[in-house]
Amino acid sequence: VGSAKPNPGLTAFEQGAGRVDVARAITQTVTTGPVGLSFGRTMWPHGDDVPVVRTVTYHNPGAEPVTLQLSMQVTGPGGASAPAGMFQVSATQVTVPAGGQAQVTVTADTSVESPDGHYTGRLLATAGSTVVNTPLAVNKEPESYNLTIAHIDADGAAASSYLSFVVGLDAYRYERLYDPEGTVTIRLPKGRYGLTSWLDIPRASRVDLAMLSQPQLVLSRDTTVTFDARRAKPVQISVPEPSAVVALAYLGHTYLMPGLAYDFGLMSLGQEGLTIGNVGKALPAGQFVASVATQWLKPDSEGEFTNSPYLYSVSEVMTGRAPTGFVRHYRKQDLATVRQDLRGTVSPNGLVYRGAIPVHPYNIGGAAVFVRTELPRQRVEYYNTNDVQWQAEMSFERWDDPASWPVTEAVLRSTPTQYQAGRHYQERWNGAPYGPGFSDAQWPFAGIIRQGDDMLASVPLFGDSAGHVGASLVDAGCTALYRNGVLVGETGDPGWGMFVVPPGRASYRLEASATRSVSELGTRVEAVWTFRSGHVAGDDFVKLPAMVVRYAPRLDVTNAAPAGRVFDIPVTVLHQPGAPATRVWSLTVEVSYDDGTTWQKAKVRSTGRGWVAGVQHPGQPGYVSLRAKAVDSAGNTVTQSVVRAYRLI
Repeated sequence: VGSAKPNPGLTAFEQGAGRVDVARAITQTVTTGPVGLSFGRTMWPHGDDVPVVRTVTYHNPGAEPVTLQLSMQVTGPGGASAPAGMFQVSATQVTVPAGGQAQVTVTADTSVESPDGHYTGRLLATAGSTVVNTPLAVNKEPESYNLTIAHIDADGAAASSYLSFVVGLDAYRYERLYDPEGTVTIRLPKGRYGLTSWLDIPRASRVDLAMLSQPQLVLSRDTTVTFDARRAKPVQISVPEPSAVVALAYLGHTYLMPGLAYDFGLMSLGQEGLTIGNVGKALPAGQFVASVATQWLKPDSEGEFTNSPYLYSVSEVMTGRAPTGFVRHYRKQDLATVRQDLRGTVSPNGLVYRGAIPVHPYNIGGAAVFVRTELPRQRVEYYNTNDVQWQAEMSFERWDDPASWPVTEAVLRSTPTQYQAGRHYQERWNGAPYGPGFSDAQWPFAGIIRQGDDMLASVPLFGDSAGHVGASLVDAGCTALYRNGVLVGETGDPGWGMFVVPPGRASYRLEASATRSVSELGTRVEAVWTFRSGHVAGDDFVKLPAMVVRYAPRLDVTNAAPAGRVFDIPVTVLHQPGAPATRVWSLTVEVSYDDGTTWQKAKVRSTGRGWVAGVQHPGQPGYVSLRAKAVDSAGNTVTQSVVRAYRLI
């Protein structure tokens, strides 16, 4: 270590002694002990600091004495040199006898007038080509104070089962605090902090939970804060369905400071015994957000929620401070009613789960219970609507081996949706045909975009007919970009790729494809987009002029249509949200009944709001595959196909 070569631009905290010089380490005879000097932390204020002395011993196993020249190289906050007298070595020269050792002392005196902060550097000993480097450091504590947190249980005694947190509001700091005696003291720099505590409250048959928070503590002197479980008050929420049971209760809050975010939450399988409270000063509304949420379902005879005919999901936020207790009794007119038509079938060993996640304006995240659901299924979901959107998801899993975890094979997800209280909605999920779709407009890097001369494709290929974007396990996939007919690059990821392109305006062709065997339908999806693009100035993500084709055939709940019939397929062409507006110039649709080996044109007619493709189903059971091409008024195109779009019965 002593032979290491330090980087003068880095502190000892960042590099230790530096990069090891192997050649020097092998050849030079003088070593040092200890290999580094820590002078610890000296407590603020510093006028009465006592100098700290450390001893360095040089060892010389060689046959000749070595005379070392000693010097100090120390820098402090901002990289400035330490002031004279703050660090001193007892000698400027020391001779280490052959086969022996010699000692010097190094003194750090933080009472010397100097900025507070960390000082690091090295004691450098040299003799010709011999260089012995001993790193050193001291923490000259900035203005700091003791923060003591006392924890009181529901009986008024010192709590022994709790966990507290302190976070920095002016600079990053995250501390977990616990002491079995119930009181913890931590020393912190002067400034603003947020405090959170979770306290267990033992009862005869259960353990209740209290969540207390102090959004803002200004620490400018030694301070004691008391988190008393008796100050937290109950969470009492009800929904207008007597058979409903709380499947998930969530209490949380998030600190949102410039460049900093801290999130804390408690989840419980019921709301009984949950309490919440606030201590001390509030923060501005956008800097502290508390949330209270519950989700309710109907249990079966075994207490499980599988195939619950309804879901009540409510999530409320409060800004600036947490509530002390939360009471809300929802009526039907307070909620949106969403009737869900969940389509398809479940494969052998298959499991389907559905959940709905709250999305609040402050991007604080949320919790949800995912409930097993058989398909096809009808379910009514009720949502509150105050400052919240809802993002639903269906997960399709396979569980072949009960001794292992299920494998997620496909996922469908909605964009966050704002409902209105008192209104009724109808939604359909997992309806065929499957195909590409554009993800949430809230994510600037989703879709087909360009930033400068970076082009990104992020297009899920297995969305359902209602427009819920979807992803799937695949057997093979590919995404390739061509510029003026020449391959720019390709990936093995279906619908995803990042490519660096020349700045000049050119014609592009983006191809994406995937083959899968985890589903009976949508076994192969392909899409090809063509468009023109040139350099994009600035750092913004610009949506490129891309389209997708969506089909809405009237299938039964298992995604099948009758064989031997003339059949109409409504078709729409959707532009990428945020892309330049264009008009669809033409649309052609083809159909295949042999998994895409041969194709025949469908009769397409315009309806004013879209198109209808007329096809003649053969008389025997099988599958229908679809292929379409759309051209817009700017010459952009999409060609899209899905093998086994739906079944014939």
